[in-house]
Amino acid sequence: MENLEKAKPKNEAGQFKAGFSGVVRTIEQQNEIVITSKGYRFQGVLGFGQQNFGKLTFLESYSEELQESEVPENLIETIIVIRGRPSLRALQKIERQGGVGLVCGSIPLSVLQDFCPKEPLLHLGHQMPITMTLVTMQKFGETMSQEQYAELKTLEGTWCLIDGNTQLRAGCKRPEILVPIHT
Repeated sequence: MENLEKAKPKNEAGQFKAGFSGVVRTIEQQNEIVITSKGYRFQGVLGFGQQNFGKLTFLESYSEELQESEVPENLIETIIVIRGRPSLRALQKIERQGGVGLVCGSIPLSVLQDFCPKEPLLHLGHQMPITMTLVTMQKFGETMSQEQYAELKTLEGTWCLIDGNTQLRAGCKRPEILVPIHT
């Protein structure tokens, strides 16, 4: 699968952080570059937050709801994947421990409302000012399908780009996880 990603400069020195490896195809005006890369693309249902780049890390839970006690220390630059849903305290601990993203089956609306600084159903995607990107793979109350979870699990430990951008009207956009294949 081929993906194109436009990257913005990280700083004035002209450094770019695209979130994945690939071949620079063109350099466009306004400091944008187009990178071609082969990899996997997983599309979510609902997302919040900006693009982030981190290592896919899987957490197992004894129930469908991940608890704070099941979240380890030191999650710096990780994108956590769980099959079910997080409790509010688990979500807060992932953020405190340095996690940059969470991919999950779903998140209860009450947890989203308590975690997000703005009403989540009115501020989707990049409109939500949070540092940790959230992507749900199913509708509210559902766990991630076993097939999708198993496919993601084969990529554990790899670096990926997570994008919470969600737009439900004109020009529908869904959140996504992009995992490059290094050749």
